[in-house]
Parts: sequence; C-alpha cells; structure tokens
Amino acid sequence: MVGSRLELGSQTNLRGLDWRFKTKREQYSPSSFTAAGILPDAILTTLASHLTIKTLQDFETPILQQVDECNSEQHETKRQAQLDEAECHCVTKRLKEEEHAERQKNRLETKLAKELKVKLEKEVRKQEAKEKREVAAQARIAKAAAASRERAELRTPLAVQAN
Repeated sequence: MVGSRLELGSQTNLRGLDWRFKTKREQYSPSSFTAAGILPDAILTTLASHLTIKTLQDFETPILQQVDECNSEQHETKRQAQLDEAECHCVTKRLKEEEHAERQKNRLETKLAKELKVKLEKEVRKQEAKEKREVAAQARIAKAAAASRERAELRTPLAVQAN
C-alpha cells in the first residue's frame, strides 16, 4: 500500500504516515476502515510535495484541518443519506400500514353492509309473510262470513215457509 506511490525518503511523508497510523490507533481503533482512509496516499503524497511543509506542526495546520473537514463532511453526507433512507423506510412502512388499515376498514364495511342487507331482506320476507297470513286470515273470515250469510239466507226462507 505504501510502495511506489509514496516516496519513503521524504521526511514529511514519514511523519504523515506516522500521524496517520497514530490517529487510526488512538481515535479510530475499533473501526472497519484502515489508516489510509484517514489520510489517503494521494493526499499524503501531495502534502509531501509541498515545500512549505517542513515539520510536523506544519503538517498539522490548516491542510489537515481541511482533510478532517472533508472527512467529516463525507461522514455527515453519509449519515444524512442513512437518515433519509431510514425516514423513507418509516414513511413507506407507515403508508403500507395505513393502506392495510384502509383495506381492513373497507372489508369490514362491506361485510357489515352485506349482513345488513341480508337482515333487511329477511325482515322484508317476514313482513311479506305476515301480510300474506293476514290477507289469508281476512279472506277466511270473509269466506266464513259469506258462508254464514248464505246459511242464514237459506234458513230464513225455510223459517218463513214453516210459519
């Protein structure tokens, strides 16, 4: 990794490598990325080629602060993307739950409507049967009354003849 891309003879490069490994060990020890992730070889080579960098203090000044800011911005961007993804997942989950609840509500309403329809149809049939019975009863009463009148009429002429 350090091989041909870095000139190991440069004092600044060696200090940069030391800083990189030291920072990895002290601040990012239980992490999955390597020391090269803290200060990539390309940046280290670029820094080493600057003639203004002579000491470790020169190395730790604004240039490294910019690198740290860049890393923190990348971390923040990644974190924001993860938050956005999690929020999207939550919104999607909530929408699915709402859709499920709406479907359940519609099924229940349909079921209740069918039950009500069956109940009303049953009551209508009951009412129709009751009305039919009442009509039949009235017809029997009328028929009995007519038969009674006929008998009375038949008796009346006989009673008049008997007198």
